[in-house]
Amino acid sequence: MRTKTVFVVLVFFVFGISGLSAQENLTWSLALVKNGQELCFSQPVTMTNQEKFNIKINTQQDCYAYILMENSQKQLFILNSRYMRANTNYDTGELRLLPPGGTETFFVVMSSVEQKALQEAINAYNKNKSESVAGNLNNAIRDVRREASRFRENPAIPPSIGGTIRGKEGIEYSGTPVYVKTIVINH
Repeated sequence: MRTKTVFVVLVFFVFGISGLSAQENLTWSLALVKNGQELCFSQPVTMTNQEKFNIKINTQQDCYAYILMENSQKQLFILNSRYMRANTNYDTGELRLLPPGGTETFFVVMSSVEQKALQEAINAYNKNKSESVAGNLNNAIRDVRREASRFRENPAIPPSIGGTIRGKEGIEYSGTPVYVKTIVINH
């Protein structure tokens, strides 16, 4: 009887550990592009009202991508919330900074697994844009950021002088299963 118990515990342990490794490390790249030029976004970026730009993502693995924007009036907008296949290029399309001036904050969340609580908060916000539901969405972003900080993130691979890495635009990230990157634009 003891042998069966040990075997069952061992099988549970092995399958439990393999379930933890289901979150595959991602390799992806992110670029902030204005007038065909990539901008460094590791610090807040300064632009003027009416300037246009794009956010571009390239994925190396199947993953989930969530892009949200909080404008200077603290209104939230969901730009992307979807599953992306490996080797997919995503472009937000042209975005424009509208008056009044202030700070626009973009949250780029990349994950090897669906962020269910974040997706539920996005779905709720799409149905009801009340202040309390927006607060729940902000909390969901904060929770994913907290989860991402548990993983040791490998340093980003800096862009080459031409702004492309192995044929891709932007800064390449690799080494953890969840990322939350923030782009701040002052205008």
